[in-house]
Amino acid sequence: LKLVRYIESTGRQEFTGFLTGFRPDKVFLEIEECPVEGIVEASRLTNDTELVLPDPFSVYIKKLSRPAFLGERWKLKLDRVDTEQLRLLFIPIWGNEERAFE
Repeated sequence: LKLVRYIESTGRQEFTGFLTGFRPDKVFLEIEECPVEGIVEASRLTNDTELVLPDPFSVYIKKLSRPAFLGERWKLKLDRVDTEQLRLLFIPIWGNEERAFE
């Protein structure tokens, strides 16, 4: 709770995160600047209703026309802070992602 409120109070908008997990409706990222989890909703990654999970280590990002893998580093823009559910929601900034295994 304190970290979520701290991030909200700083007014900072851009962050870096590492892809740590995914579900059909969202992906999870560990925020590099502080020990907190961020979420990117599926609607920011695809035009479909759900994300495609081809295997346990990747998720297909339709807006990039390629899979993203666990450990991939993304640049993120803070979309909103959900203080009721203690969540930080982000929008990916495309063109700056670093693949985990290159």
